[in-house]
Amino acid sequence: MTRRRHSTGIISLKSSMVGNSPFRERLGSNRLPEKPRPRSGSKVMERGRASPAIDTFITSSADNDSLEGDQELSPFSLKEGCSHEEIAEHMKSASHGVGLLTQLPGLPKQTFVSLDAVQWVVSHVDGVSTQQQAVDLLQEMIKEKLICHASGDFSQKFIVGFYLYHIVKGSKDESKDADSVGDLQGFENEWVEVEIKEDVDHDSIPSFLRTTLPHPCSQVDQRGPLYKESHLEVDVQNKSDRVEWGHVKYQATYRPSMAYEMVVKWVASSGTIITDLILGWARKAQPSGLQMIPIPADPFALPYSLKSDPLRGPLFIPLDVEALMGTKSYLFEEFPEETWAQRLVLFQESIALAFGFIACAVDSSQHVHNQYVHLSGNVFLMIPSVRCEHVNSEVTSRSRPVRRLPSEAASSITPHHEYITRHVGDKTTTQETRVGFLWSWNHMVSKRWKLGPMNATSDESFQNKLLNDFRNFCSNGNNRLKIYWDTTWDKVKELKKPS
Repeated sequence: MTRRRHSTGIISLKSSMVGNSPFRERLGSNRLPEKPRPRSGSKVMERGRASPAIDTFITSSADNDSLEGDQELSPFSLKEGCSHEEIAEHMKSASHGVGLLTQLPGLPKQTFVSLDAVQWVVSHVDGVSTQQQAVDLLQEMIKEKLICHASGDFSQKFIVGFYLYHIVKGSKDESKDADSVGDLQGFENEWVEVEIKEDVDHDSIPSFLRTTLPHPCSQVDQRGPLYKESHLEVDVQNKSDRVEWGHVKYQATYRPSMAYEMVVKWVASSGTIITDLILGWARKAQPSGLQMIPIPADPFALPYSLKSDPLRGPLFIPLDVEALMGTKSYLFEEFPEETWAQRLVLFQESIALAFGFIACAVDSSQHVHNQYVHLSGNVFLMIPSVRCEHVNSEVTSRSRPVRRLPSEAASSITPHHEYITRHVGDKTTTQETRVGFLWSWNHMVSKRWKLGPMNATSDESFQNKLLNDFRNFCSNGNNRLKIYWDTTWDKVKELKKPS
């Protein structure tokens, strides 16, 4: 039996829409409760009732799609120092409350989304003006057992994003209802919950020229798993006459400045059913300012074995750093030598971002090569880098633990590392390395995606033009790279001038 894998990447086009709670559209349940499945004896659906894919939650108030709209219609506010019980009561209000979700199977009554609650508290409780203050207040309400995670587990902390919580009923006897089963693991198997972390970097100085550099493994250094998994109901339209089911692997955290990835895996399902599911998600992502595209499981096809297809290898595009040296012996000789390698990667990253690439989270515990995808979805870019020695051991999928290899095996050169060094490394010496990028095409964006409702931008001529323009820039054509380098330094000098 062969397990197929379909990976989809969600690219954020309008990060400013994060505050309007479009995440219920993307990360809700794809079950259709008004259309029960007319199947009997389905053991699969007994194990995985609700499906954690992308669809719309219907809120109890029709005006709750935009929190900003609610603020304009309702100037209601609670005085500073009011009791938490009073806050909980007002959160349930149909006119000015947080916006409770319509009752769905598998969810307790009075369920709400955590991001909506944070924005509601900031807007309607005097004395609370920041997100962290709102989170602290809601966490106190969990300790007082006024609100609880939708799984019924009071030990689950309050997390900002598309996390489901519910308002616990008044009396102690009512709080012991069967609505809250207290099974966090079982709940996570049925519902997708994603944390949202906003960018906090507001420094105007380019990152590669700062005195203090960001964490060298910032793309992967986080607490908890990088991915989570859940059951997936694939036949949401009830088209199949047999049981079809699968699993979804999704990133645990969404960052507006980075691409978001979901991986669909299935064993018992039809290709047409999966296609309809993915295309349906892509259509529903557009109203939220998002673009969903299919991507291969291995975008760069680096040879992890000696039998790998050599024709799928990415292109190497060198970066002409010699043109930037001038009279310098080293590119970043003004800074400590131990920071040179990281500054070079950050400089390359700034070029990638300027050409419309956004970063991708990297699930790797050995070679943390920075990876990016173009906003059009047609191109992948990699900045080869050395092994990250600060990788958090917790940053792995719960279903795929890290395999600890012997030191002899870990020190040997793997085929994919040899491929990179063949292009990047200088064969004559181990002290010098060529600087550049690895460029790979996304061949999964077919005409159906480009011409259909998803409207995946760009055609073949645009892709070739983008590649030629990127090559011209990196080779310092028309002195473009040197002008960019000088402009960044001029900006730093201007910002450091005494006012």
